[in-house]
Amino acid sequence: MSERTPRRSWEPALLKQRLQDVIHYGRSILQTLKDLSYDVFLADSIRQKAVAYDFQCISEATGKLLDMDPSIASRYPAIPWSSVRSLANITRHEYGRLDVDILWATATGNRLRELLSVAEGELKRLETTDRT
Repeated sequence: MSERTPRRSWEPALLKQRLQDVIHYGRSILQTLKDLSYDVFLADSIRQKAVAYDFQCISEATGKLLDMDPSIASRYPAIPWSSVRSLANITRHEYGRLDVDILWATATGNRLRELLSVAEGELKRLETTDRT
């Protein structure tokens, strides 16, 4: 067996990567659903799986992000951080039984856009801090 790599301490580059991941996968969801009706989404299991995967990636990145900088949650209390963090568990453990209505509502509602806005703002803040 190989030796276990010790956990790295907080590094700005890693925090930046997690923010970029949230933005990337969030935009991917928006692009996947662009100009798409609910009925088309309901009939398209490939798009459903793509959105579920993107949410899983957002959830994983958010979990790591909050582990690295827990103060983000207190700076943005309107974001349901625990729900975002638990999305990955739901998509992994409820495979084959995803609630398409919830997936659609989460993807097309304001919450995803709010999370993207927070991630973009935090990324800009980090990039500004890196320059000084």
